[in-house]
Amino acid sequence: MTPGEVYKQLQLDRFNEPHFDKIENTVFGYLGFNTWVKYVDDFNEKNPTKKESMIPSLLTLYSDKDLSRVLEMAKKASTTEALARKLRMEQIQRWMTDGKTPGYVFKMFMVDSKVDELLTNPQFIAWTKYVDEFNAKNPANQASMIPPIVTHYGDDAVFGMLEAAKKVQSTEKLASKLQAEQIQKLLSSNHSPTYVFKALNLDKTGDEVFSTPLFTTWFNYLKTFNDKNPDKKESLLTSIHRYYQDHGVARIVEKAMTNPSTVKLANQLQDERYSRWLLNESSPQSAFYVFILTKPGADDVIRFRERPDRSKYLLPLEKVSDDLLSSPDFKRWA
Repeated sequence: MTPGEVYKQLQLDRFNEPHFDKIENTVFGYLGFNTWVKYVDDFNEKNPTKKESMIPSLLTLYSDKDLSRVLEMAKKASTTEALARKLRMEQIQRWMTDGKTPGYVFKMFMVDSKVDELLTNPQFIAWTKYVDEFNAKNPANQASMIPPIVTHYGDDAVFGMLEAAKKVQSTEKLASKLQAEQIQKLLSSNHSPTYVFKALNLDKTGDEVFSTPLFTTWFNYLKTFNDKNPDKKESLLTSIHRYYQDHGVARIVEKAMTNPSTVKLANQLQDERYSRWLLNESSPQSAFYVFILTKPGADDVIRFRERPDRSKYLLPLEKVSDDLLSSPDFKRWA
């Protein structure tokens, strides 16, 4: 009898308890399972030219994804670890034979893995080997590792993880390679500049965002995107304001003004802020709050007062430093 026939005779194909809380509640805990495993081993030893894998039979019970979860559980138990590793290798070989893409296999491997632990996860390391083997067998259909990772975790989460992994010696090389692939993918994606800004983690950089190497990469992308998409143009302010808001933008401008290499960008950003306020017909007091009170030298007691004729005036100006009153921002506002 073939292993498949014995599998049915032992009624293993009727095992229908898809629980993953503990190994005893999977097929590994079923009484007839060990009997069948021994039969398969004996059959393959006696029939070296007709060897059969256990995987096809197990796939009558579980989907690829669920079987992957079961095997991962079994690898953690000393009594089932060796068999689980053997079955995992058979499963991987079946995927390769069936031409399963690295994207498909990634979903099977990384069922519950956290992004911060990805590069050190044995499952991920095994998957990278699958990608290498797949690409070796498919030179005309090369697969990048980045798309399935990004699809699973998101661009910004992956970029942040890779940035941290680059600082660890054991993962630096792989992280740098993957990050370069991710940046290239982003730059050729035609995503909105706002999306790419966040994907590159520039929303977490802070006041010195203009001074980071990746900002230059993003700024060039912004210009290219606007050239290609005249009906979807985004300004420099669009992305920065979305993630930093008024106070954050003010701090970025103030910091950039102190660096000769970023003064031009600071002026551009400030001009765009001013234009937005005019376009939105914001009140003078609202503009004053954003342009003036967010700057060093301002005092929160400076407020507008209303005259009987409802005109506005400032009180008290003596609280304001001379530098503030002579600043370009005050002149813009005035």
